[in-house]
Amino acid sequence: MNLPSCSYVALYELCKAHPKFNDQSFQAFLESTRKFVHLEYERWNAYKLFTKYNIDVPSSIEFQNKTQLVNSLKFPCVVKFENNTTIGTQTLVVDSQEKCKDLYKQAQHIDRGIIQQYISGYEFTVTLLVGSKNWILIGTAQDHKRQYDNDVGLNTFGLGSTAPFTIPDKTHEIIDKIVSALVERYSYVGFLSCQFIVDSRVWLMECNVRICDPEFQSMCELLDCSLYDRILACINREYLIPLELNHLNAVTLSLVHRDWPNIVQREDINFPKNTFKIYKNPGSWDNGTYYGSITNSGHRSHANLFEEIYNFLKVVDTAPYRYRTDLIKKLKNQ
Repeated sequence: MNLPSCSYVALYELCKAHPKFNDQSFQAFLESTRKFVHLEYERWNAYKLFTKYNIDVPSSIEFQNKTQLVNSLKFPCVVKFENNTTIGTQTLVVDSQEKCKDLYKQAQHIDRGIIQQYISGYEFTVTLLVGSKNWILIGTAQDHKRQYDNDVGLNTFGLGSTAPFTIPDKTHEIIDKIVSALVERYSYVGFLSCQFIVDSRVWLMECNVRICDPEFQSMCELLDCSLYDRILACINREYLIPLELNHLNAVTLSLVHRDWPNIVQREDINFPKNTFKIYKNPGSWDNGTYYGSITNSGHRSHANLFEEIYNFLKVVDTAPYRYRTDLIKKLKNQ
């Protein structure tokens, strides 16, 4: 089974417990959704589409070369590169001339993308399964992307997540518009992860045509193998019956190489016997810089679940990988 990331390992293990699980059907479904991947690498077209549907998206400017990029910068802003298959980060928050060093370094590899309005607020992710007749909620989560404690450093793929996350009431209405836009324009079917940011309004930051690390690892703890029934319904173009989510809390902590995002050799970690779910990254993206993630769940607070992971890691040599140590504090500050 060719699985690209930890989130898909979690999905596979969950669905495999279904008595009617079939490897070929599962893989065929994942393959069928890859035709939509251009939506992530052509964000300019996606934002234009969402604007037509009266979805609040941050104002954006497209750039197609380094000169346009430099001439269009206004601090603070968010720069998102397109067609980024290189190691590193696709999204950079640029709020000073000093931060331009990281920007220009990334632009050596990719020089096309968008410059987006910077919005200060809290972020969250909603993951859906979109069928030919309706969509259903898979889960809600909040992740923490910055490289170091106290939200310092580059945006990573995500160094921690919590699920579930309480979302604003109007979010479902916005998702209806997002799905309508994608179904009408692209006949979209498959997983969809919508990332929002909230100030006085709920803004759509981006849509990922997949499940995301590390949000899905946390969401997965609230699901059971009946999710596979919904995947089969997607394949057969049937109505998707809503899922009943488990009433648990879950957290995920990711381990990233201390030299991220520089290319390094992946090394293993010797974990002692434990009760956590540890997902080792099976994919080739980010080479050896992303080891994987640790997920903990139960009828305890997010803070207590993180504390249990941190206490476990005190006796584990994770070198050369590191992790955020401040996520309990961030929960208390929310």
